[in-house]
Amino acid sequence: MRTFVFIIFVATWTLLTGCGDSQPAAADYDGPPKRGGELIVATQADGRSLDPHKVTDAASMRLIENMYSTLMRYSGEYGEVEMDLVSTMNVSDDGLTYTFTLRPDARFHSGRAVEAQDVKYSIERIIDQKVRADQFADIQRIAVIDPLTFKLMLSRPSAALPTFLAYPMNAIVDQQVVDQHGGSLDAADGGSGPFKLIEWRKDRYLKLARHDQYHVDGRPYLDAITFRPISDETARTTALRTREVDLILDLPLKDVPTIQRAGGIVVQSVPGTFWEYIGMNTKARPFDDVRVRQAVAMAIDRTVLNKIIKFGAATVLDGGHIPPNHWAYAAELHPYAQRDVQGAKKLLAEAGFGDGFQTVMKVGSAFAYQVDAAQMVKQQLSDIGIDVELRPLESGLFFDALGKSDFEMTLVGWVGF
Repeated sequence: MRTFVFIIFVATWTLLTGCGDSQPAAADYDGPPKRGGELIVATQADGRSLDPHKVTDAASMRLIENMYSTLMRYSGEYGEVEMDLVSTMNVSDDGLTYTFTLRPDARFHSGRAVEAQDVKYSIERIIDQKVRADQFADIQRIAVIDPLTFKLMLSRPSAALPTFLAYPMNAIVDQQVVDQHGGSLDAADGGSGPFKLIEWRKDRYLKLARHDQYHVDGRPYLDAITFRPISDETARTTALRTREVDLILDLPLKDVPTIQRAGGIVVQSVPGTFWEYIGMNTKARPFDDVRVRQAVAMAIDRTVLNKIIKFGAATVLDGGHIPPNHWAYAAELHPYAQRDVQGAKKLLAEAGFGDGFQTVMKVGSAFAYQVDAAQMVKQQLSDIGIDVELRPLESGLFFDALGKSDFEMTLVGWVGF
């Protein structure tokens, strides 16, 4: 997006599970998993596309990751990966050649076997789509040895390559399905994941059913999953309390005490890698001046944002955008952890904006907590003479604007991996 980012906080992911009156609460059940049933999930927004190689929005990713498999996948240990579609991985001594063998039992939803040619096609398609092309910039050549064997030959060693291969949107797609749909997977299913597409009625629901030929033995347990986009926070929590849905992925923190008192509902909070930031377009004035960006960073009180917007449930990042539960976290690295209004004004004056300036901040209207955070940022920046006009946009327009660098400022979240 060509933005300069200042990290505000990393949020915790709050999950709610609604259970029927005859069912034990999820947190209280410790028996073996039971096969069958449909899970109905309420989401903040519907996806924009079902094409893993094109999307950048979390709403789309939450749908797609149920439909597709990757060569590697994340393991239960944070930051570690394991094999998914591949059964073996061998790396040459110089780190320049990766040789993989595909699982012979992996099948696309079309019934066709997952083959090395599909892998070659998928990685080349990711590069062509440009969204995550940089993750494969070190790949010089992809060689198909036989239907189940392929090699990735690199220009230099890449310690991150297995992690990139595990990223859910770097999925292996069915080349024949892509061709049948004119090169687009926006509304098609070219996956080999645990669930296959049954029906997608935009902004109403997306239905998925079990993939009976899924390569992980005994999985998935569910017969089906239905995703229902419910943008209004109150309507979303009401749907859970009235048992219209079984699971909410994003719970407004202000609603946690009320929900915790409701019977038959479990509230579960775990550390996540979701972080939120203020972005500035460095290609245009005044944010092409590093002093202006530094002044913005100095003027933001992250601790107050966390207390008021996140009810203290988030973590202020003072060590860059790698969260504290990651091995690469660098403590006390952030030079702007403490608010400094006078220092910010001094930098603005040095940059030629002693009287301040006006700007526009675009934010997604579907994410109420980010709109609230943007309101507080507007207030804090006014203390140093920056007059911010907030412009909430519908999700599609908002993410299109970000992708095209059509913004001056933004406040948005990002799911790390």
